[in-house]
Amino acid sequence: MLSNIGLAWYALGDSRLAKEYFQQAYSILREFYGDEHPHTETAKEWLNRLSVK
Repeated sequence: MLSNIGLAWYALGDSRLAKEYFQQAYSILREFYGDEHPHTETAKEWLNRLSVK
């Protein structure tokens, strides 16, 4: 899952790449599951965290 790759990049200290993967994941999850699915919400939360930095 793209979110897991985003988490790996975040853990390795590359917030830019992490954000790219979370953006891709969010877009796909939103289309497939909708806005209120837990996976979609998690990807959105990570995007928000990474946007603050």
